[in-house]
Amino acid sequence: MSNQAGRGPALPARPVLSVSVGLWQDRSAAEVVRTAQAADALGYGEIWIGEMATFDAFALGAVVAERTTRAALTIGPLAGSSTAPTSSLSCPTSPR
Repeated sequence: MSNQAGRGPALPARPVLSVSVGLWQDRSAAEVVRTAQAADALGYGEIWIGEMATFDAFALGAVVAERTTRAALTIGPLAGSSTAPTSSLSCPTSPR
């Protein structure tokens, strides 16, 4: 689908509002889940779950997905050093 001038994709009929949640050190996981549930019930179109120092974003996302029904979930941003598959491997460097 393209816009009226035939250039590029059509814009959505209305903007999608998003909520970003994460587990901060001074808040419980239950509070994050309640925030996501409230955003879902209020009609927010997307919930972003970022990786924080105290909780795994994928585990939190699984709980949020189980307890929400409408909003799309986005996991990220992620801390690359803790989620990269090679983060625990030692790679020797070659001399120049």
